[in-house]
Amino acid sequence: MIRLRGLARFARLLLVVVLLAACASPTDEASPSPSASVQQTDPGADAARLVARKFVAGWRGRRYERMTELLAPSDRDRYTAEAITGLLRQFDELAGVTRIVGEAGPAIKSSVPGDGDATGPVPAFEVPMSLVFETDRFGRVAVRRMLVLTQGAEGWQARWRP
Repeated sequence: MIRLRGLARFARLLLVVVLLAACASPTDEASPSPSASVQQTDPGADAARLVARKFVAGWRGRRYERMTELLAPSDRDRYTAEAITGLLRQFDELAGVTRIVGEAGPAIKSSVPGDGDATGPVPAFEVPMSLVFETDRFGRVAVRRMLVLTQGAEGWQARWRP
């Protein structure tokens, strides 16, 4: 009976880890060509990277509500702030997260399919982010993903892709 409860807990934790890892596009896709990279003098790239750094800092500091404020409105309509913060807090609790280290890399010019009223490809930036979770239950868990940012009415916004 105790073993079944342990397996059920492990299964729930595994589900949370899988959902957490799916929140952004994987980085093992083909690298963009050298012409697709953006130089540091691009104001759009600098602004997108700043948003990505705030997003990662929110994750690092477990200020999940702040992270949801950086999301595009269409993603906030699809996934409530409560659902996102609940998922992240549940992962922290189940994995026994004691520390989170993270950083955002340089912004890379990209495009994504349009959603809502937008048709065709929408200009975007992809920012590589690296998160390392120190946990009581699993030791060190490293996650590397690409955070996609699109420009909205209020500037660059992170996209939530579970």
